[in-house]
Amino acid sequence: MGIKSFNDFTVEQFQQWHKVIKEESDIIDREVKLASILTGKSVEYLESVPYSVLKEVIKRVNKISLTEPSTKGVRFIKVGRKVYSAILNAQDLHGLMSTSQFTAAKTYAANPIENMHLLLPLYYAPYKLFGKQKLAENQLKLAEEFKKVKVGEVYGAVFFYSILWSQFVPILENSLKQATKVMEEIAADGQDSTNHMDGTPPLNG
Repeated sequence: MGIKSFNDFTVEQFQQWHKVIKEESDIIDREVKLASILTGKSVEYLESVPYSVLKEVIKRVNKISLTEPSTKGVRFIKVGRKVYSAILNAQDLHGLMSTSQFTAAKTYAANPIENMHLLLPLYYAPYKLFGKQKLAENQLKLAEEFKKVKVGEVYGAVFFYSILWSQFVPILENSLKQATKVMEEIAADGQDSTNHMDGTPPLNG
């Protein structure tokens, strides 16, 4: 078994581990469930092995629990058969996100580990040597692919934005409000022009 720290976990394993820690209060049950995630063996199987074997696995569980995922940003990663590049600049991300993507990211960011696979397609874009970078279109399908990526490769991006998000959200919300206000004013001006095409002066004129 090559897993030595959380960096070696897949995103999905890390999410499962976090869920067990959060929800399982019984120490023994928790350790066995974590051992199941670590080994890929079922809880039932682990409960049937000699205690000496299980004890060694639990030692590894406890050792891994003391580690922390790397917060170093990895710029390029392979997801499936494609290379993706991290968007480690808030302004760049702002320019790439649609309003619906921003709203989704804001919701997902409230629980960054649970929703890590959903956040990552918003933090990484398909790598392009030339031309304008843009986020992938099929976000939900890509999210399933991101579950298979190693935590050590992507945790840095999640960590980066989890720190900036409290500052990032107000800036983006303000920008979206300003854009909405401009569009409403343009629409209102257009409506006003339509109403007075017969030469009738506007009421405030």
